[in-house]
This record gives sequence, structure tokens and C-alpha cells, in this order.
Amino acid sequence: MRKLTTLTLFALLSVSPALAVTAEDHYAYLHEKCGPSLKMKKSGCDCTVAAARRDLSESELEMVVLYVKQDKPGIRKKQGELNGNQMMTAMTFVAQVPRACRGK
Repeated sequence: MRKLTTLTLFALLSVSPALAVTAEDHYAYLHEKCGPSLKMKKSGCDCTVAAARRDLSESELEMVVLYVKQDKPGIRKKQGELNGNQMMTAMTFVAQVPRACRGK
């Protein structure tokens, strides 16, 4: 039984890094959801993701993704981790960038 537990633990530990969400995962999610949720063409979504890559820190990007997902518990948790400037950057991005990219 101990051998099985050790093997199970080893398997979980070796897989867990693959389960971690990366910035690239966030960019891909934004691009995927951009068209259906914002009714934008691919070029507008490309513009939005390019702006996210250029303008957002990883923490700000996480907040934007939580907002897109409408994950209220996640947003509340992340708000406690960000400073005022980071919150302002993330919310300004959500409010302005998709609109600016829509016609591109």
C-alpha cells in the first residue's frame, strides 16, 4: 500500500506543473473568447491580445481574464493581491482596449 501511495504522489507531482496556468494560456483564452463575447473579427481579437502582451503585467492579465470569465470570487481574491495602479490598469484595459481594437 505504501508503494502505491508513493507512486500516486509521484505521478501527481510530475503532472502538476502541466496544470499550472501560464500567461500564454491567458492570452489564448482572451483570443478564444474575444470573438464570441465581444463580437469582434479575428483582427480585432489579435489587436486586443497584442495590447495585453504589451501593456499588462502578469497579475493585471490574470485580473482581466477573471473579469472576462466573470469569476466574482476570483476577482475579489485578486483585488486583494493587486495595488491601486494595477487595478486601474486592468480595468482601464477592459473598458478601453476592446473598443479601440474593434475596427481593426
